[in-house]
Amino acid sequence: MTSADSPTSFSDKGKDPKFDHDKFLVHQKILSIGAKYYVYDEDQEPLFFVQRPALRLKAHIEIFDDDTKNVRRLTLRQDRILAINQHFTLLTPDDQVLCTYERRGILSLLRRTWVIRNPVGQEIAQAREDSWIKALFRRFISGLMRTDFEILLADNTYVGAFHRKFTIGDKYALDLTNDPDRRLDRRIAVGLAILLDTAEAR
Repeated sequence: MTSADSPTSFSDKGKDPKFDHDKFLVHQKILSIGAKYYVYDEDQEPLFFVQRPALRLKAHIEIFDDDTKNVRRLTLRQDRILAINQHFTLLTPDDQVLCTYERRGILSLLRRTWVIRNPVGQEIAQAREDSWIKALFRRFISGLMRTDFEILLADNTYVGAFHRKFTIGDKYALDLTNDPDRRLDRRIAVGLAILLDTAEAR
């Protein structure tokens, strides 16, 4: 099996230059109705606008080119409502499934963990809190420690991290420089970054 055929290989290089990055900066817009985010590249050039409506049981998240919302790039469809065991599907603009994200409910009580699967159900990656020890500390002093995640492929290869920055308001950095071969599709990575804030209790 070649790397291109591997279930952990989802390179989108050459398909969409807006996703052709190894670092993404995610800034949540404060004082807005519902969750709204702007996504930038590492040079602070704008890439996407993200919106999740408020006051809906199933609040699908849409990722647009910009805040005019004229061009939709991706949709995160919420499939389950229960916070402890959430499930989302990532869709292309023509509603093709790219992957699913599932929060491991019971395990996440101790260490927040999301599993990512391809359209046929194979695990391709997961995101989890950066360490058991830090996770336990966060449970006891919630709000005083930022929650960071590490991202690993199904073969346990470390490919990146999602860090919360020490700033006013919610600002995050998704760093995938450990994945130069783009084994993790950057569309999937951007969807994950949004979920790690908006679908998690911070």
